[in-house]
Amino acid sequence: MHKSIGGFCFPMPDNMKRLVILVNSSNKTFNNL
Repeated sequence: MHKSIGGFCFPMPDNMKRLVILVNSSNKTFNNL
C-alpha cells in the first residue's frame, strides 16, 4: 500500500497503516455520537 503526498509515493509501514485505520474508525465512532 502506498500513500501519495505532493505527487510522491512512498511505502507505508504496517504500524502506520494500523494507526491510520485506528484514527479512521475513531472518527466514524465520533461522527455517530
